[in-house]
Amino acid sequence: MTDPTHAETIVVRPDADRPNPTWRLERNLSAATASRTASSSELRRSYAHSARCLYRELIDILVPRGCAACDLPDCSICETCASAFGRGGFRELADALMKSSFSCASYQGSARAAILSWKNHHDEELTPFFADRMAELVHRSSLVEWCYDHRVHSLRIVPTPSSPYAAMRRGRMHTLSLAYAVAGELQRQGIDARAQSALNFSARTIKAVHARGARGRMRRLHGNVSVRAAHGLHGRHIVLVDDIMTTGSTIRACAKALIEHDALIVTALTLASTPVAHPGPESRID
Repeated sequence: MTDPTHAETIVVRPDADRPNPTWRLERNLSAATASRTASSSELRRSYAHSARCLYRELIDILVPRGCAACDLPDCSICETCASAFGRGGFRELADALMKSSFSCASYQGSARAAILSWKNHHDEELTPFFADRMAELVHRSSLVEWCYDHRVHSLRIVPTPSSPYAAMRRGRMHTLSLAYAVAGELQRQGIDARAQSALNFSARTIKAVHARGARGRMRRLHGNVSVRAAHGLHGRHIVLVDDIMTTGSTIRACAKALIEHDALIVTALTLASTPVAHPGPESRID
């Protein structure tokens, strides 16, 4: 007979192979919470977009639109003002393989008014017009010919970044649409081109409106332009895209950041640039 005082103690251990129901419940709850958070965020963005569209439609009904530059009725941009975007030029860009940047227009008069309306006043009806002008600039800059002459068959089209505050205020990355237009036209010419948002701008101190002159702009940009994702940029040929080129500080800062990651800057294409001493009436360099 077994002495009950010496009875064997049996320890029941949980089966390691059996899933823990509590863990499963926590995982499901976590997934559901993440899903609700994502859905809520998407819903807010959808509501914001719908509200902006409704606002624009109401404005069009109450105050019929006119030309973005001269206010001629019933058009987003009139023929006269649109013609300003065929009189761009080129500027020296020492860091670029083509040694120049190219623009659709001179940043003055009707071109300036139209760009600012699109950039800062939510006139998104101008986006297709500007996209077409950038596609034309691909040819007027002789970029396609340069690529074939130098056996460059692949390009990354990188838009200059906006500050987080500016992007939030505008509700969009406005230069990205220009990059897509350039990439699309290059693809139609048989070149493997892809738009890529590869840069960040993280300025927190000096606002753009206060950064007057080349020195002020460089101070604002110093250390604040960084490469978002270095993967895939090593040895890549890059075309920078921007809306306006004034002192050239933004383009140079972006080029510097990319070159530090072993990218090769081919050129920069912009909607407009400030007048310089070397105008190009047809914006074409042969």
